Amino acid sequence: MIEFFIAMGFLLGLILGSFLNALAYRLPRGESLMTRSHCTTCFHQITAWENIPVISWLFLRGRCSECKEPISARYPLIELGTGVTFAYLVARAAEFGDGFIWAVLVFLGFAFVGVYITLVDLDSRRIPTQAVLSGLIISVIGAIGYNITVGNDGRALTALIFMAAYFVVYFVLWFFKPGAMGYGDVRLSALTGFVLGWISVGTALLGFFLPFLIATIWLIPGLITKKNNGKTAIPFGPWMVLGTLIAIIFGDILADYYLQLGGI
Repeated sequence: MIEFFIAMGFLLGLILGSFLNALAYRLPRGESLMTRSHCTTCFHQITAWENIPVISWLFLRGRCSECKEPISARYPLIELGTGVTFAYLVARAAEFGDGFIWAVLVFLGFAFVGVYITLVDLDSRRIPTQAVLSGLIISVIGAIGYNITVGNDGRALTALIFMAAYFVVYFVLWFFKPGAMGYGDVRLSALTGFVLGWISVGTALLGFFLPFLIATIWLIPGLITKKNNGKTAIPFGPWMVLGTLIAIIFGDILADYYLQLGGI
């Protein structure tokens, strides 16, 4: 049965990935979500068969059917990436037993908001407050639903503790070194802290360090080739989202591995 839910998660991710592409493009520009998608070059309206996630892009060979201008590979990559991520998150949620449906809500809710935040931050270097608040609301609803279904096992309290801890640490970093990150990252930290703390202490601790590790690894080639002098501004939100997703999916496995290495 879980295989069916994983497959449904993948298909849902493909569909929502396509929607997120439109959402991240239109909302920052003040465009309506009610109008049909169109080519940004010739404004050709995208037909239904041209809007099938991944498949349409491949069939069109990455070009508009009307003006033949290239269509960014970012669109199918986001669709496919969201689908794969959703599938992994559904599989992870299955480990929560009777609280499966609520874990799915928390995980997929974060992934949906996280992908949107990533796209907007990459494009405009800002993190929408409404997206962070939406993610928090979804996560809190999932945590409450889990408590009602499974019972109070301390997850909600741990989530609140790490939500506060993440926020305080990021706020201090922002306050004393404002150029290192924006206040949007501080707000996002509250969401990531809540979600990871809700899973486990080990996952939350790992998830705190992963974004910094991933960002450092990303910057190393630029520092070696001197294309990046160490002061080049980069959006930190995407690394926070990626680090959180890795911690959600693989956190317990990685935490157990390091504990075993330490002989604990």
